[in-house]
Amino acid sequence: MSKDIFIYELDGLFGFCDISKKSFIKANYKEVKEFINNITWVKKDQYWHLIDLNEKILLDNSIEQLVLFEKEFSIIFKQNSYFKVNNFTYEVSKINWEFIDFNNSSFLFKDNNKYFFTDLEFNILFETKFDNAKIFNDELAPVLLNGKWGVVDKQGNIVIDFKYDNVYLYAFYLFKVNLNGEDFFIDKKENIYLKDVSKKYLFSSEFSGEGIVFKHKDKYGLMNEYFEILFEKKVDELLDFKDRFAIYKLENKFGLINWMGKKISKPIFDNIFYFTDDYAFVKKDNKYNYFCLSSKKLLF
Repeated sequence: MSKDIFIYELDGLFGFCDISKKSFIKANYKEVKEFINNITWVKKDQYWHLIDLNEKILLDNSIEQLVLFEKEFSIIFKQNSYFKVNNFTYEVSKINWEFIDFNNSSFLFKDNNKYFFTDLEFNILFETKFDNAKIFNDELAPVLLNGKWGVVDKQGNIVIDFKYDNVYLYAFYLFKVNLNGEDFFIDKKENIYLKDVSKKYLFSSEFSGEGIVFKHKDKYGLMNEYFEILFEKKVDELLDFKDRFAIYKLENKFGLINWMGKKISKPIFDNIFYFTDDYAFVKKDNKYNYFCLSSKKLLF
């Protein structure tokens, strides 16, 4: 699906335009989100509002914080409580716990200093609650119980026993673990990988997507699932991959790189905020713009 609605900025405020840069919602807002299914959230003064393409306000009730905006629902925060908004009916339902995280089909909540998981309708996935937890990724989640980290699946089955000082879920069903001060990788069967290499390279703690990110001599590189180095010592910082692209930083400027280490753009941007369809939303020369990933050109 091609993108036909774009954010533009004027005098520090944001609005929306078409691909010809013709404005249809004037730049009157402090913050805005990309449109999803012809609705979006905008912030004016100190509150967020849900609007449609005609700028009709669909939900306006002193919303202090927009936590999450997904295709089917939003999570908002107001008056010291979290709420879920149905993005089709605009029905608002209160959440009785502290929101922590979300990923695809499950929530992570906290209540009375215990962490637990629910589905999208807030049904608790399994009864066990944890001292700490990280959101599910690829149907698995690192969790802390009685001072040790392990991994569980969505049925609450223990996939990796509780014996590690920390566990980070990585790409390719690998886990970066820490045990007695040593970092290394394991799989679901607890086969050990990169234990010796971890003494040479500093591996990023959490990284989802297309590879294994490491740091060596103040520069970043990437390994594939076979632990082969795809590129090394190219960039000052490497951020999370999305759809086989990643944001990199070099000499205080940002650019785009693919999973093989080929630079899709030179480091010319002041910032790169996120990906949307075939575009990256960027800031260059103090102006907001879209960089097309396929044509490798700025839109405006």
